[in-house]
Amino acid sequence: MMSEYYESYRHYILENDIYKGLIAQGEMTYQFLKSLSDVQGSIRYEAGKWSIREVAGHIIDTERIFNFRALSIMRGDKQSLPGMEEDEYAANANYDSRTMADIADELYTVRQSTLHLIGNMDPEKLDLVGIANQNPVSVRALIYFMLVHERHHIGVMKRKYLGGK
Repeated sequence: MMSEYYESYRHYILENDIYKGLIAQGEMTYQFLKSLSDVQGSIRYEAGKWSIREVAGHIIDTERIFNFRALSIMRGDKQSLPGMEEDEYAANANYDSRTMADIADELYTVRQSTLHLIGNMDPEKLDLVGIANQNPVSVRALIYFMLVHERHHIGVMKRKYLGGK
């Protein structure tokens, strides 16, 4: 179960096994980000757009929030979970002052945490539903969204920021 917003990312789902997909993607993204220089990390494809560093930071922040939402739902929390204003998060983060290597390491660490969280959950927890950002969402949808959200933004980095690298 997922809202229209999450549904808009469905076409990015390429795998049936969420866990294996997250492992493979985590390694690929880590290697990709580590391959970028700090100069490349400063690239903005248009005035007013986030830099590559900030996009990577957005991926980190989003995965952390979705981990929290999944954990809350799995633990039986019935509260409506808050939304996230991504531009406010970006404006209040320091990703643009950090090195690409440091950001890559942090994203890799967050992904390892995700893998521990979902790798040790009871499978029936995947279908639990909670309310996040005023919409019903299942744990399964949140986990898939972590995968496709990252895929979307890495694709944007490669196409718009790096010209197809």
